[in-house]
Amino acid sequence: QEAVACEDSFKWKAVMKEEMNSLRKKKTFVLVDHSAGQKLVSYKWLFKIKEGIEGVQKPRYKAWLVARGFTQRA
Repeated sequence: QEAVACEDSFKWKAVMKEEMNSLRKKKTFVLVDHSAGQKLVSYKWLFKIKEGIEGVQKPRYKAWLVARGFTQRA
């Protein structure tokens, strides 16, 4: 919530979109409808700024979409 509400939100949204495109391209993520009674696995976004080398490389914004596997247990 903080990442998409801060002044750099456009950067975070761009890397989130890149992550989603990457997952779709690798066929590791597919959005599907679910039926009643079907248990869903929840997810969350992780964010990190990878510091660059001062004067040489700009900081990189990274985002990962991760499944919360513990929600899959019965």
